[in-house]
This record gives sequence, C-alpha cells and structure tokens, in this order.
Amino acid sequence: TLNIQEYFTDNRFSIKEKLILFKLRSSMDDVKLNFSSMHSDTTCELCTDGVPQDTSHLLFCRALLEKCPELYNDTAVEYNHIYSGTNNQLRAAKLFLKVFKRVLILHSIYNGKRIEGEN
Repeated sequence: TLNIQEYFTDNRFSIKEKLILFKLRSSMDDVKLNFSSMHSDTTCELCTDGVPQDTSHLLFCRALLEKCPELYNDTAVEYNHIYSGTNNQLRAAKLFLKVFKRVLILHSIYNGKRIEGEN
C-alpha cells in the first residue's frame, strides 16, 4: 500500500522544504543529469572538474563550496538524508534550498544576468 511520507505531515517543514524534498526524492530537481535529454553536455558548468552535474555533486562542487557558506560549513548533510528520518530530511531540505538559490545566482552571473537583491 502507498503511504504518505512523514515529511508531508510534519509541521516543522515549510511548503518550500516539502517541495524540494519531493523534487529531490523524485529526481525532478533542476540539475543537468536529471534532464539529460535537454542537455548535450551534462558536465557541471559551475566547476572545472568535468563531472556530471547531478544532485549529489552539488554537495561537493568546488564552485559552490566557495560561494555557499552554508554548504561549506555543513559537512554533516549527505545526499541520502533525503530518504532518512524527518530530522535528517529537514536539515537536507534547508541546505538544498540554499544550494539551489546559490546555483541560480551563479548561473545568472555566468550568463551575464543580474538577480535583484544579490551582489
């Protein structure tokens, strides 16, 4: 039988945190490897490591580690925490929200666009 995941009913999670967890768990978050048919090159354009841009890479991407203090300072969150208990899921959701915000900013900078409110 199908059961609703605990994080959906846990009041500690914001709507955004529930949404990011759902996207992460269903491989629908916006990374190249999840949508490889849309990208001729799936390597991470944020760093020069030449590795595919998948969600777990974002936790170790050198460019993000330099530009996202939360990621640099939080080495306890692992990608597989999105599948574990709600305490780990909440920490992972909070971190991934910050990481994806930073990815958006870096993509905009690399593409010559400016995002309101960011330096």
